[in-house]
Amino acid sequence: LNNRCVEIAAKERITINLYSTFTRLKGTSITKEKHMIEGVKVTSITKKDNLVVCRYKLADSQTSIEKILEELSKARISIDLFTYDTKTLHIVFEKDERTQIKEINVRLGVIEKNIKLFNNLSRVSVIGYGLKKQPGIAFQVVSIIKNNNVDIELVSCSETNISCFIKRDKADELINSLHEELIEKQED
Repeated sequence: LNNRCVEIAAKERITINLYSTFTRLKGTSITKEKHMIEGVKVTSITKKDNLVVCRYKLADSQTSIEKILEELSKARISIDLFTYDTKTLHIVFEKDERTQIKEINVRLGVIEKNIKLFNNLSRVSVIGYGLKKQPGIAFQVVSIIKNNNVDIELVSCSETNISCFIKRDKADELINSLHEELIEKQED
């Protein structure tokens, strides 16, 4: 179903009837139920090691996001994640790509003061459903991280995960704390 159609139907309290085009079986009706509440359900905590974040300050630079991404594409460098605002570009890639990234930066003429590399990072992700729609879950995740004295280099959120990029040597201990707080305590 198209997300926008579902939003409009929910807002206007319109029932949606779904039927198969291949059978004559009774379909499914989606309607507003007063007692149906879907809570946050964290299902797992994952980790990916050996990541690097490259932060570009583009406000002081002649280099644009398009030029940087074009060069990365030409070099066939896979990007794990990137975030961008009008002044800063963060690109996450695997550790093995550092040498190529440095060569691209030189080729583009990016001034060294406008680049910062954060090495030896891990991406720790809280995976589940309903995360984006649940007020307070991001606060809870960040609080657990801060209570473990871990600095966050970058955060990414989506409908199904909250990913924090942290120093690799802190990742395993943090995973245990997140699992205990967000999964084990929720099962009680």
